[in-house]
Amino acid sequence: MDNYKILAKVKFNSGIAVVLNKRPRLKFYRTNHRNIQSCGEKGNLIYGTDGLFYDCYFYKRPSRYAQAFGGRKFTINLENGESVDCHGQWWDGAREEICELLKIELTLVTFRAIEDLKKCYVFAGCTAEVNGWNKLLNSVDTPIREYREYEKKLIYEMHPDERAKLMGKTYQCDSNGNLVEIS
Repeated sequence: MDNYKILAKVKFNSGIAVVLNKRPRLKFYRTNHRNIQSCGEKGNLIYGTDGLFYDCYFYKRPSRYAQAFGGRKFTINLENGESVDCHGQWWDGAREEICELLKIELTLVTFRAIEDLKKCYVFAGCTAEVNGWNKLLNSVDTPIREYREYEKKLIYEMHPDERAKLMGKTYQCDSNGNLVEIS
């Protein structure tokens, strides 16, 4: 599982988000698996994985009115050295097909690496292999923090100059040990 460590669990909507010690580093593969015909064209799929996390894409010609990722241009570098230029034709999805191909079970999860949360306090959704994710979740017994409580903790632990630059706000502890915004 690439040595992931859970630094915190945070209440997020009706579930939890996990704060990880580092970002996933996915290796991407392309497949034209002949048994996968239910999405895209001829089962043309790309998936990225590090063994725990997965990104899954399928090919479908864009139209004038519908483009994947709003037509945003980006490149997927494949493990075999090829590059795939994306500009509206690679859509997020095909998780069931990747599960069938790789004989795995995937689940949707919410997480973010600590370094990213310090820049912008936004969690993201991703796909993870069920058994690996459950093992990671159970690897640490930590209380689930309230969303805004953890944000304040994260901001408070930053260097004061970094904190002021990012937020324009300063926090201090009140007599009860609670973080209170002071500017």
